[in-house]
Amino acid sequence: MVLLRTFLLLNTLYLFTLEAFPQSTLVPLFTPITISCDRNYISKDSAFHTAVKPYLYAEIKNNKLIDSLIGPGLFSANNSFLLLPIVDVQLGKGTGRSSLLEYTAGLTLAARLGKKWSASITGLAGNLQLINYLDSFATKKNVIPNFGYAYRNNNGYSFQSLSGYVSYSPSKLFNFQVGKDKHFWGDGYRSLFLSDNSNNFPFIKLSASVWKIKYVSLFAWQKHTSYPAEFIADAKNKFGSFHLLSWNITKRININLFEAIVWQGSDTSRSRSFDVNYLNPVIFYRPVEYSIGSSDNALVGGGFKIKLFKKQQLYSQIMLDEFLLKEVLKRSGWWANKYSVQIGYKFFDLLNINNLYFQAEFNYVRPYTYAHASAQQNYAHFNQALAHPLGANFKEKIGIITYTYKRWHFQGRLVTAVYGLDTSAAGYGKNIYISYKNRAQEFGNITTQGLKTNLNFIQVSTTYLLKPAYNMRFEAGIIYRSETNAFQNISSNLLFIGIKTSLFNTYRDF
Repeated sequence: MVLLRTFLLLNTLYLFTLEAFPQSTLVPLFTPITISCDRNYISKDSAFHTAVKPYLYAEIKNNKLIDSLIGPGLFSANNSFLLLPIVDVQLGKGTGRSSLLEYTAGLTLAARLGKKWSASITGLAGNLQLINYLDSFATKKNVIPNFGYAYRNNNGYSFQSLSGYVSYSPSKLFNFQVGKDKHFWGDGYRSLFLSDNSNNFPFIKLSASVWKIKYVSLFAWQKHTSYPAEFIADAKNKFGSFHLLSWNITKRININLFEAIVWQGSDTSRSRSFDVNYLNPVIFYRPVEYSIGSSDNALVGGGFKIKLFKKQQLYSQIMLDEFLLKEVLKRSGWWANKYSVQIGYKFFDLLNINNLYFQAEFNYVRPYTYAHASAQQNYAHFNQALAHPLGANFKEKIGIITYTYKRWHFQGRLVTAVYGLDTSAAGYGKNIYISYKNRAQEFGNITTQGLKTNLNFIQVSTTYLLKPAYNMRFEAGIIYRSETNAFQNISSNLLFIGIKTSLFNTYRDF
């Protein structure tokens, strides 16, 4: 009955939508939509930069899935408006007391103001009973995965989320955005640079596309909470600046360069706000950091994408937090050789079957990567990692296969990981909220050190697109997860069904 009432409510709300909104400036940051977009740009003749997400709708051309989702060609006037209901109702039952019960509702208001301006605001609120391992996550961190603060109640948790942006494109070359939302930089399922794993954060974003180059500069205002989390009122300010340069050096090869710096705001010993030294959108931060004698957290990286054959791609990311080549060559296991590596492969239209997609990915993150001497300057926001949800000190393999037929979408996903948990006695480098000053040892550090733990996650699901106009889907699936080490063997089984408006990603495979 709950699902039926929700469906009827959505159809009622849809009658109040004044006009479909085909060219909302940002395409929803939702993986199946992203895959559909990427499929249109696998040709060696395409110069589209896929490493910067969410995409601008103006960049997406001749994409039937996106057109069916947002509604093609219905902007008959310069000023248009959209009222879009959002719902996520999921019911799930597993072994023992493991269960899932989620009620999330919200609303998106979006407007296109002429040809250069657009704006959107989305509000969500929900109540959740989480499966056992997610419940443990929320209890320890006081946050709902991918969202903000977890308010405890008699039936589990509640949360609220607010996101939105104002976007201005003075020409085809430039775009300026200000808002509170998520970002994803990379071509993988995970990102080791910047991902949509954490909660929304306020930002200013500048983008330029010139010749074969796309350049993005992002300035962010984020929040630090201690681990375990404090009350939301106790969250401390932190700030970040991020750059990405994407260059199509040939028709088949793209390379990208990344840099980021995170610095803390005020604490008990000093008062500090946004540092204007990092406001210049075209400089490299490492030299600036050294020139001003700063101890802020700086990271640099690089990646590539190679278009293999007709419908295949190879991609990679390498991120350096701290690095000393002579110690790597000595194989000393020095703690400060902090880096992460990703390598992945995509095959569109596998076996010459339209919309059959395969992806394989490997992620490797050294101990203490993304952490900092001051926990307030770690690479995280609101008790969740800005890059990979596992933090650091792990090896991960991912396999994904999907098939789309008309309104049906099928997916199978396998995630296996090995990581070393920190113990109460010492920090072995997984928890990026522990200062690396509390490291267990100076040398001899290896990836997966500490309490070695094996993670296995399998999800098989099918969805049916009920309302393409706002991507409302019926979904059903099965999840199996196990986490084992010398002290525990925790398994979770879940059979779930639901109706959801899929306009953003929620990650549960960690």
